[in-house]
Amino acid sequence: MIRMDPDYLQYVTKRLYPDIADVYQMSWPSVERAIRTSLITCWDRGNRDFLDQMVGYHLRDRPTVSEFFALSWLYLCRQEQENA
Repeated sequence: MIRMDPDYLQYVTKRLYPDIADVYQMSWPSVERAIRTSLITCWDRGNRDFLDQMVGYHLRDRPTVSEFFALSWLYLCRQEQENA
């Protein structure tokens, strides 16, 4: 969704979560909680070296969900440009 409309990055709570919730027939707080839990799990048990590589610098603190979305979007944009 963010790839199709980067404005979602500015309206994560007001637009992104509700739109994801509509697609999966969930409440937006459930979507937010699931994404936050996934990010925490990734941070605690995941590959932090890849996260550092993804953003291009060492992450000292766990990013917020909104920050992670933005960092992921930028990473995917860079990958797309490199592969074009």
